Amino acid sequence: MCVGKRSENGLVFCGDKKMPRMKTHLTAWLLPVVLVCCHSAQAEPFTGLRMASPQRDRVVDEMRGHPGVYMHGAQRAQIGAVAGDTAVTFDGEQHYLRVSDRRLGAKAIGRQLARCSIEFWYRSSADNRGRCVLGSVNDGANTALQIECDGQTGRFFLLLRSEGGSQHLMRAFLSTRCSVAAKDGQFHHVAWVVEDASQGNVRVYFDGKEDMGATVSGTSGGDFVAFQHDLVIGGSNVRGRVDQLVRATLDEVAIYPMPLTDEQVRGHYEKARATPQQYAETVIQDGPCSYWRLGEYAPENLHLLLDSRNVARVKNAELRVGRVVKHPENPLFQQEHPWEVMFNNLYPTVIFDGQAERYKIWYGMFVVDSAYAETTPAERTPGTYMKRVRVRRDGVGYAVSQDGIRWDKPMLDEVPWKNGRSNLVSRDVHGAGILHDPAERDPARRYKMLFRGGSMSVRFSRDGIHWGDFIACPEINAAGDTHNNAIWSPELQRYVGFTRLWKGSRRVVGRTESRDFVHWTPAREVLRGEHLFDVYSMPVIPYGGVYLGLPAVFDEKADRVHTELAWSPDTIHWHRIAPGKALIPNATTKGAYDWGTVYASPPIVTPAGIRLYYGGCDRGHFDWRDGYLCLATLGLDRFAGFHSIAADETTVVETPVFPFSPRLRVTADARGGSMMVSAVDADGAIVMTSRPVVENVTDALVEWTSDGASIAEVAGRPLTLRFEFKNAALYSFLR
Repeated sequence: MCVGKRSENGLVFCGDKKMPRMKTHLTAWLLPVVLVCCHSAQAEPFTGLRMASPQRDRVVDEMRGHPGVYMHGAQRAQIGAVAGDTAVTFDGEQHYLRVSDRRLGAKAIGRQLARCSIEFWYRSSADNRGRCVLGSVNDGANTALQIECDGQTGRFFLLLRSEGGSQHLMRAFLSTRCSVAAKDGQFHHVAWVVEDASQGNVRVYFDGKEDMGATVSGTSGGDFVAFQHDLVIGGSNVRGRVDQLVRATLDEVAIYPMPLTDEQVRGHYEKARATPQQYAETVIQDGPCSYWRLGEYAPENLHLLLDSRNVARVKNAELRVGRVVKHPENPLFQQEHPWEVMFNNLYPTVIFDGQAERYKIWYGMFVVDSAYAETTPAERTPGTYMKRVRVRRDGVGYAVSQDGIRWDKPMLDEVPWKNGRSNLVSRDVHGAGILHDPAERDPARRYKMLFRGGSMSVRFSRDGIHWGDFIACPEINAAGDTHNNAIWSPELQRYVGFTRLWKGSRRVVGRTESRDFVHWTPAREVLRGEHLFDVYSMPVIPYGGVYLGLPAVFDEKADRVHTELAWSPDTIHWHRIAPGKALIPNATTKGAYDWGTVYASPPIVTPAGIRLYYGGCDRGHFDWRDGYLCLATLGLDRFAGFHSIAADETTVVETPVFPFSPRLRVTADARGGSMMVSAVDADGAIVMTSRPVVENVTDALVEWTSDGASIAEVAGRPLTLRFEFKNAALYSFLR
């Protein structure tokens, strides 16, 4: 049985199966947003698995780097249909969930539709005529599934279509009475049970009772095949286009590969009302092929210990940056083509495109460099490079990878090189940072580039390869001679860009923002280093309720660059963690692939941990050098954490007051040591104590020593969490 145990690499193990780190369900391999593994009819539900912090309002929690559910703005942590749980709310304009099929799962649902069951909880007072709760429609006259509200009558119906066109189109309608009742703003349980689509034999249920006023039109007697397009919840994916978005709150969506009995449907409804804590287990026992619980932990319930707002008191504790592991295949690629004269710090932007199911990188180089053109290798003596430079021209290269390790530089026609093909996708852009924005409603602007041209500028692209015109943005008023990059901030409802300003002779990080990625505010300084240690660039991502930056710090005397860690609550006020300590350390041997410089890409979150791609070089920053793409990895949430200072003394870390959660989870490294958690009241009395944590764990459920009844009595009380440990490190907790 799956008991929710988790290895130190961040994967959950169910017997011999591994699950992505999230609250998810899909038979054998499950797709994350509270999906629960249903490999066995007796499997226990996963609870407490979570997604990364919001990426943007319309693309919240796109889990770049692994398969799963991609949340396009849907608002989690709403009050759920099942007591004690939470749900997801959709706005009917731009919010939906897209279920990726990189692993066994969602698209195979299409084959199950001849005999199946679909259930969910629905809450709305809106008129959702013409809108869909879920759906996927194949190209042509082929397999289709939609649950829709009829545009004329307002009745909800299940639409199934098998191969063969309209003669194989079946609709099973909820009665008018039940459809009207569903709009009262309360949660209602709705289920369709397809006994035989070829005969139009369907039962429809509303709040646990069969809807005797339900009607069925047509039959689906052809073959059902796998979906061609990702299943969408909160709308429908019609031949690759997501639309018909619903305005409602949804919870506990389950699809079964067989008809449920009347007793099972009624049992699910009654279980939610009588013993809600057993609801998920009951659903899983009935064998769904896919089950999306939708919610449980809210993004704001993840607390990183690097965020000083989560720490009230420490004793014998020091906040240290995490320990990365450099990949044994490093370097992953290097300069090899005639146009790759010199990697210009690489300035990499690496993403995982969930829809294309591949990694993509855009990287900077000099395609023309007079210093290299006018010298032989023997003439390139150390320290003379900048004296030789007269002319340099920038280019942006493009490469793809299935696994993020072995990369292919495709030969394209976009930017020819001496009448031949190249992997260049742009020229004459400096320090280009790429933002993949899959929720952008204009397909031609799904990829966004921020860079320096004649001035600060932007470009747009449909595919990241074919780019539109330069759009000058002189109002940013920044030098931009750095790795420019941008994010979408859901809190600010704006794009935020990070660039270079000069303050006298000092390089500092500048911040600018925009509502449309075209019109920007003047850049203002938000971070600077110490004397002779300028912050050269800083890629940024949202993570765990904060914004994390990876400042590249330039040691002017040594002519080397290392990458540190910083955090911000708002993209404006930045705090460096352990200044002078590298998150990604340089090699110690001169001439090694990353001895000279380390310039990071925005991190990628995967179930196994954090991928930190970076550009490295073997010599000084302003010297003759060869450049490389490299990779370091880091455990989930392990960007920074509190460590014991004196090994023989107990370390204490206390939080501010939070409502007590019996489902507290921790991420810590305690192998070789020990950690305990106590819940403490305002008078300092210990209310609850945990069993020791003695392993390296990620999101491990804390085991309280008290019985269930006592724990339930304490739930919700304002209490402080006290972590006490020796020879251990604490990174985060989830409540």
